[in-house]
Amino acid sequence: MGLNLSSEEIDLLYILNLRSRWLRDSKKARCIQNRIVFYGQPAKAMKALLEEFDVEVCSSSPTPPGKNAKGTDYEKYYRAVLRDIQYRIKQAH
Repeated sequence: MGLNLSSEEIDLLYILNLRSRWLRDSKKARCIQNRIVFYGQPAKAMKALLEEFDVEVCSSSPTPPGKNAKGTDYEKYYRAVLRDIQYRIKQAH
């Protein structure tokens, strides 16, 4: 949430790639118990890359604010994402 995964954030992509490779290793996969969800609307190529790295892309709702958004728009967006995360956690249990 809040990351655009641009080239400046290459270290995050490296970690996601490493995690994805570990998930494919039967011995290491048992140690990975988390799920990673990306909230936002990434470009088509970035979405494909994230999905290849076993990241769930949630781009349908809530919609992130645009480039010229105000601070309150971001606050509403973050609160909506947190509500969605809470809902997903309740559904999983």
